Amino acid sequence: MLVVELRDEVAVLLPGGRDLVAADRQDAVAFKNAAKECAAERERLGDDDFAEEYGRNANDRNAFGKCVSKKARENEAEQPEG
Repeated sequence: MLVVELRDEVAVLLPGGRDLVAADRQDAVAFKNAAKECAAERERLGDDDFAEEYGRNANDRNAFGKCVSKKARENEAEQPEG
């Protein structure tokens, strides 16, 4: 592992040359996009149907978080390695 200091951040290069800072940015973008996708889907389906689709606890109150988690994993899987 190689650590390179830049002006305002530290880049950590992982084996294979992957930049950890860039990887974190990709994760953040995937999460942000996932949240937007879920908000749009919740708007389209309505609160009750959305909760029924994604909720996993007794009252389905965790539906938005479950949706974002699922969409973020899907978005991350679609991202090319780089």
